[in-house]
Amino acid sequence: MKYYTGVGSRTVPPEIGELMTKIAVKLEELGYTLRSGFASGSDTYFAEKVKNKEIFIPWKSFGEGIVPQETEFAHNLLKEIHPAYDRLSQGALKLHLRNVNQVLGADLNTPSKFLICWAKIDKQGSPMGGTRTAWKIAEKYGIPCFNLAEEEDKNRILKMIE
Repeated sequence: MKYYTGVGSRTVPPEIGELMTKIAVKLEELGYTLRSGFASGSDTYFAEKVKNKEIFIPWKSFGEGIVPQETEFAHNLLKEIHPAYDRLSQGALKLHLRNVNQVLGADLNTPSKFLICWAKIDKQGSPMGGTRTAWKIAEKYGIPCFNLAEEEDKNRILKMIE
């Protein structure tokens, strides 16, 4: 199986949302399975028209998907990646923990081939919000990351799906 991670901001420009859906459909045609998180915005756009998907959710009432088991490995990785791990509420912690599975799979040993997102960029050049966690995990594992908010990344993805 070939996997990719499709995540990003909950607030997405409509034309980017349409592009995310188009990308997801094309990647499914190419044999890829989406990994995402069932949040509104980016996650929804990626998932809405594809069948091959693994959706990781933080708790059962969040929606349809897989609630990953909390592991020492996932916690340790998040401690390394998240700058305020010790201050996260239980809910925020669970939201960030599912990012580990969105990038590394249910078994935490089957990394995505790449990550695509749309998120605003902070002063350090990283995506903002929860997307940053998935991005940093992907970077740690050498997984290519593409932010559709960056024109160069968007053009590379457009070339790939044409």
